[in-house]
Amino acid sequence: ASAPLAGMANNNGPHTSEYLVAVPAAELTAAMDAEQGGIRTHLITLTSVAVGLYLAYFISPLVGSGTASTGVKLMESKDTLFQKTGLGRLRMMLRAGQAGFIAPAIDMGGVETILRLIVSSKDPAVAAEAMECLAEMAASDALLVLMAQREGVMGLVEAAAKDKKQIVDAAVRERLSGLHAKMLKAAAATPAGGGVVAVGGAR
Repeated sequence: ASAPLAGMANNNGPHTSEYLVAVPAAELTAAMDAEQGGIRTHLITLTSVAVGLYLAYFISPLVGSGTASTGVKLMESKDTLFQKTGLGRLRMMLRAGQAGFIAPAIDMGGVETILRLIVSSKDPAVAAEAMECLAEMAASDALLVLMAQREGVMGLVEAAAKDKKQIVDAAVRERLSGLHAKMLKAAAATPAGGGVVAVGGAR
């Protein structure tokens, strides 16, 4: 029988060492690392696909009327953080060209809620955010028509534009006055009986 292989423990007796094959430790480690690396790559790929499907299924439906409706509910909260979040959602949708999904928010009284924040919010940041949100909504021709058609909204805008007691900033009152004029013009240009308005992007 041949002598035991150098550097390897021979616990199998003197007659079995001839069947052992010496594989360098470096090669074993490299092979194991390569195999584990491949497994990790497959796992990462599968995880990425799963996350993508999850987001597509649960989040995509929210980028629509659901998000607008949720935005209105957040704005109706007494917490300023929630109010800012709701305003931010509507503005995000408008900036993304999703003005068509804002219509449900108008039907839910979103414009009235925004006006209330402009007029009576004790947080100047919330009032300013609300004014920007309203202006961005009015930048869409179709949304402007919907706002003008909403019963009572035009009167509220006009009243807010004249409310020097609660809106001390003359610039804000001027913007509201300009919005009221735009709404009057939009209402005059809308055919009698209204009808379905095709909501498009901002102008």
